[in-house]
Amino acid sequence: MKRFSGWVLFLIAVFGGTSAWAADASVWGTDYDQAIKLAAAEKKPLLIYFSGSDWCSECKRLTKEVFSQTEFLDYAKKNLVLLNLDFPQKREDRVALSPRNVELAKQYKIYGYPTVIVLDAEAKELGEFGYRVGGVKRWVGLIDELIVKK
Repeated sequence: MKRFSGWVLFLIAVFGGTSAWAADASVWGTDYDQAIKLAAAEKKPLLIYFSGSDWCSECKRLTKEVFSQTEFLDYAKKNLVLLNLDFPQKREDRVALSPRNVELAKQYKIYGYPTVIVLDAEAKELGEFGYRVGGVKRWVGLIDELIVKK
């Protein structure tokens, strides 16, 4: 029974969140192709967060200080589609999620973590950031500046 339960939890972790996040922009998606389609359909920019959630100290800080804050999530719900492409080193889902994420990291030339890329609704790159201090207010300002420049 343990094997079945573990397998079911694994499938829910990999596939279960995909449809839920599409309905609520305050939840981070993990499927690039769905995020691209959603951004186009909603005519919203796509924020891609390349992270190392279980090993990258600056990723942990960025998540805690900005991306998990209600103020940011409220902003994102109205203005963005959110996508987290994670590169964990310890978690069990590493094997299942890593191949596509590795392909996308190569496509976007990701060499450090965290890296945040903002695309417009047509998937054209607007800008890229690493970790920045300043909390939600600074990040919303950086993102807004990119969106307005478009």
